[in-house]
Amino acid sequence: MYNKQLQQQQKTGKNDPFPFTWKTRNCNLLETLKVGVEDFLNYVKRNAATEVIFHFWETCDRLKIIPKGFNLKWTLNLGNVDASHQENVNNILQNSSYQLIKESIKVCATQIQEVDNNLTQIHSNIINIFGIDILQEIQQNHENELQKIEEKIKRTKSKKISAIKCQSNELRNNNKLTIDIQTRTSPIKEQNVNIVKDGNCFFRCISKYLFDTQERHEDIRHQILTTISKDKNFYTEFIDGDFDTHINNISKTDGHSTSWATEAEIIAASETYNIDFFIKTKVGLIAEWNQFSRNKHCNHGMPYITILHENNHFSLVKNKPRPCSCNPIIKPNLAKETNSISRHKPEESIDNFNKQNHDAKCEVINKSSKKLTSAQKTLLSKGFKFVPTRRKVDMGKLIADLKIWERRMRLREHFFEENKEKENYLNEYTKFKKSSTFTPSAGKERWLDEYIQTVKDEILSRLSRKFKMNITIEEEKAMRELLYDTSIVIRPSDKSSGVVIMNTEDYKLEVEKELDNNDTYTAIDKDLTQKNENKVKKLVENLCKREIIDKDMKKYLLPKGTCPGKVQANPKLHKQNHPVRTIINGRNHPTEKIAEIVENELSENVRNLPTYIKDTTDFLNKLNAIQLPLPDNAIMFCLDVTKLYPSVPRKEAREACKSALENRTNTSIPTEDVLKMMDLVIENNNFSFNGKHFLQTEGTAIGSHLGMNYACTYLGQWEENLFQNSNLQPFSYWRYVDDIWGYGNMV
Repeated sequence: MYNKQLQQQQKTGKNDPFPFTWKTRNCNLLETLKVGVEDFLNYVKRNAATEVIFHFWETCDRLKIIPKGFNLKWTLNLGNVDASHQENVNNILQNSSYQLIKESIKVCATQIQEVDNNLTQIHSNIINIFGIDILQEIQQNHENELQKIEEKIKRTKSKKISAIKCQSNELRNNNKLTIDIQTRTSPIKEQNVNIVKDGNCFFRCISKYLFDTQERHEDIRHQILTTISKDKNFYTEFIDGDFDTHINNISKTDGHSTSWATEAEIIAASETYNIDFFIKTKVGLIAEWNQFSRNKHCNHGMPYITILHENNHFSLVKNKPRPCSCNPIIKPNLAKETNSISRHKPEESIDNFNKQNHDAKCEVINKSSKKLTSAQKTLLSKGFKFVPTRRKVDMGKLIADLKIWERRMRLREHFFEENKEKENYLNEYTKFKKSSTFTPSAGKERWLDEYIQTVKDEILSRLSRKFKMNITIEEEKAMRELLYDTSIVIRPSDKSSGVVIMNTEDYKLEVEKELDNNDTYTAIDKDLTQKNENKVKKLVENLCKREIIDKDMKKYLLPKGTCPGKVQANPKLHKQNHPVRTIINGRNHPTEKIAEIVENELSENVRNLPTYIKDTTDFLNKLNAIQLPLPDNAIMFCLDVTKLYPSVPRKEAREACKSALENRTNTSIPTEDVLKMMDLVIENNNFSFNGKHFLQTEGTAIGSHLGMNYACTYLGQWEENLFQNSNLQPFSYWRYVDDIWGYGNMV
């Protein structure tokens, strides 16, 4: 519609070159539309060009490439200059170039925002005057034209990046050649290179050797498998089991043990890249170098790679003299060949993004339909305890934490002279009271004031310093992608350090299957949270009224903002079909606080049990106290209680807890009141999952505050009855929660 109108305008010779202004322009609607379209196209073209330039500079910054216009040059006109000074000058120029690129990126981003704002205003004006249909027609008619413009700009910038990459690679290779020459005249130090432990370590070693980055391991794996598949007859003898099954397993990068490299892959890698492989297998104190190659003859002109194999992990060894059998084991000669990284390097090169590697210890098991990227796998393999470096410090949180620390230090000094007996008595129940806000004022102790101020100044002064990210840009992007991906669930594996990825729907089905087929849980029609909250309030009010607890503890125990327990599940990878272990998260449950009280009251009895083990150190001390040697007919045994928490019989456990509570040192809370709290916790453990409500009818919940001491109290009574009624007694019998170790005479 508007095209015909514009054509009529052009026939009359009207062609307005002036800028487009909606409020001040005195022209008819057709002229207004024409100029609006021109402005629209100009801004879109400008936006496309600016975005391409922005991405070009951003790529240069990420790859540490300096474009020609940013390459600063300056020479010290002082005759012969020491190499170290010249190097410092070059570093200053290079850093300045990087800073200019970063500043240009900021300016470009500002311009993009301004163009976007102008486009938004033009869209709004066209819609207000001519309607949404006209705007859509404009966009459709000029879509091809705009796309061609954008593609042309992208091609130009892509060529520039490629050219700069080539220049950077040449410079980098020249630098490496210079370093290589220098190392010939200086002592060469053998060095182990950290390789990510994600089940792809062998292929990562090759990737690091060939490309100076570990990220090409998937391509390496594929090329090696192609070599094996082409010569099935030769490689079958190096493969245990079915050839096709082996190929299928090795093709996976999920970190499972069946995907780890074997002798077949090592020999195939040698054939694929025409490189000799020397693997140092280390078991305990014994270490031995072995050569892997299809060519059995030693060729000292052949490039080689040295790898350490220890604890089922491959790591690259660089600057290692060729460890073949025909080379005597002597101190490295400066003229002897060494395997510096990138000594044998294909034409293609990949830039190293200043990545800092971490020794990952977690196996990543992908049970979902989502195909994980290399960066996502590497990030997940770092485990749940890994903490990524933050780009920005939360100043509000930092200052709040410093104030909390300062208050804690001043309180310690203020109450240092308090009576120790009173302190010990209060410590038992202090954690069950609302926190005090009292903070001693400064000025009482000058040395403490100076210490606090020095620490605060030191921490705040470090904020202006540069710091390195402990994850790459790709891993940072992968973290955001995984964080907001609702199609998958990421959980720790049960009884191991693995990371498991499941489809959300599969995860829900597994949990519901576990809840439906378990006698421990019963489905209920409605949410009992409010009802349980009222029960707890009634009990706490009664305890305070009878002066069993004070007002501070009452405030702590009264439930507020409660919710039903939440179900979480960890896959049991060590069992067939990978069933899940359900965990009931009792955080903010109505009974959460009184559960803490009951668990605390039972702790004294558990610590005094004859079979009690506090921790690993305690267990080792007990083992060291055993008189050696053991009798000839002695037998050691290990036991594990299956599903201890949900399996505790409530009636018998209540009797055991009652007996334990009656023997407490501190009975300020009567036994009957503690038992009432315990009954309230055990009998009202409601939770929800996927919109359905459940009630636990047996034992106690995994994840409840009333768990370990409750179960251990029952087990302690059970063990006492067992030993009293048995003629067979072990020499030693100790238990840590549900894990038992002991030894005795074999019958």
